Amino acid sequence: MITMLHELRNFEIAREIFKSPTIHLALERILAGKTVSPIYVDDIKNPKVAITWENKRVFIYGDPENQTFRKDINMILDQQYFVAYLRGPTFVAYPDRGEWTKVLKEIFYDAKAEIGFREYYGFNLDDKKWESEPVNDYEFVEVSKQFIMKPLENMELLLEEMRSETDSPDDFLNREHFGIVALKRKKVAGFCLSEYNFQDKFEVGIEVLPNHQKQGLATEMTKKLVKLAASKGYKHLGWHCWSKNKASIATAQKIGLKKITEYPACSLTFT
Repeated sequence: MITMLHELRNFEIAREIFKSPTIHLALERILAGKTVSPIYVDDIKNPKVAITWENKRVFIYGDPENQTFRKDINMILDQQYFVAYLRGPTFVAYPDRGEWTKVLKEIFYDAKAEIGFREYYGFNLDDKKWESEPVNDYEFVEVSKQFIMKPLENMELLLEEMRSETDSPDDFLNREHFGIVALKRKKVAGFCLSEYNFQDKFEVGIEVLPNHQKQGLATEMTKKLVKLAASKGYKHLGWHCWSKNKASIATAQKIGLKKITEYPACSLTFT
């Protein structure tokens, strides 16, 4: 496949065009050379547009009116889709400006596109200490190699989430990721995991299963995850969610996270 894009290997130039540091730890990991993700630009010496990705997160920065780049993005992301499909048929693009969301919807006309805004909340772990609040009939357990071997109901959902960023649950733990699971008897009721750990920062991935919602599990799991993170030397938590996800926003606000910014995003699902 021939494109007019060039793979950029100069990370200093990459940091300039992606305006590093950013709010996305996945992108920061790429720019630090911690992944095998490629970075494509329109011009090696003086790039005006760039694209890169890790797993199902795609980052696009620059001029959305660059017609040649728009054509080549079609081919590049088409390749990425086949890779992403192994993990699921959806990837989310994070552009630096809203115009890109309409461009992506036009390019991938055969995909279901969800265009909207996401919110980013930040929190310094030293800012606040919490007391645990027991939740009736639930216990909270740290994710470990021993734990994920247990034959618990809904365990596959936890393992699937661990595989969403890394190659396998073992890889998740070997990269020093960590997490908290809510249990009710022998059922996994929810989980709260660290994502894209980088230096002294991490992001949060959280899910409470439908039959266990509105019990305070999200808040308590996040509290325990923060305490665990602090014990491991982490200093900052990042929380991303769609603006329409009122439950996630409520949890973030309840534990004292501060809204930093809002940004455009485009989710593309292929059927």
